[in-house]
Amino acid sequence: MPALLLGPGIALAQAQPQEAPSPLDGAEFARCLGQLKASADFKAIQPATFARYTDGLAPDPTVLPLLNRQPEFTLPPWDYLAMLVDDERVADGRAAMTRWSKELQQIEQTTGVPAAIVAGVWGVESNFGQNLGGRPLVTSLATLSCFGRRQSYFRGEFAAARDDQIRRRVGKIAETEEGLADPADLTRLEDLARAAADSGDPALLGRHYWFASSELQLPLDVLIRLAVASSVEGIVGLDFGGVADDIGDLWDRRALDVALGSNFVLGPLVLRLHFARAIDIGAPLPVTANPWVTNFSLSWLGG
Repeated sequence: MPALLLGPGIALAQAQPQEAPSPLDGAEFARCLGQLKASADFKAIQPATFARYTDGLAPDPTVLPLLNRQPEFTLPPWDYLAMLVDDERVADGRAAMTRWSKELQQIEQTTGVPAAIVAGVWGVESNFGQNLGGRPLVTSLATLSCFGRRQSYFRGEFAAARDDQIRRRVGKIAETEEGLADPADLTRLEDLARAAADSGDPALLGRHYWFASSELQLPLDVLIRLAVASSVEGIVGLDFGGVADDIGDLWDRRALDVALGSNFVLGPLVLRLHFARAIDIGAPLPVTANPWVTNFSLSWLGG
């Protein structure tokens, strides 16, 4: 089939437009999710957590054709290599191996897979966390777990997602099986963790955590009057903590942020609009798309 090359190694087939994928059976999808929930792979996930992310979920038929259009099987080898291996990718890989050397060595010791190979796969799959895709992970994995080929493989990936994406989306830095993390206490650090993870940096994801926060609250009523707010406070805060899968690594995975913002008292409610920025304290600095991460919350006064 003729193809147009759009720059090195990028091919666009000159063919009829792809037909829209056929709709998937919603009832069959719901039955499949019910079976998954009761299976051994998902036994560690609390029913309420599973329901939170699957109730009302609709399958995405557009992911199925992509299974057969991966570049490993559609591009000639020389185009594939030109697309994936260049001087910039090699430099990024060396930088990633230096920054994450401890974690890569731990993976090597745990799995037996050499750190260089792990880094190579990481680079191919996501360009070292820079290319994260635009599809909702839970929806895609749930669909691939119930339709198409390789369902068994994707069911394992779907179950494992609780240790990554679902944990972040629940709104906690480090959700443990005991449920010890309280999102209300961790909001600014949690938002920093989520922003870093969304940028491909897992520095603030893990099973164990510790943290401390302090705030200076400055009344601004004499300077600012809002018709909808009975009181306005300026906030200057610091959050300090650490997150890691291994308790022994908590200090090495520490983070400090400074926060600026305001609290608006709206009758019985408090609206908090804060902006946090990570500070370099000698540990890996969380990488976020924007240096200032927004934290927005609404709670009961005194809560």
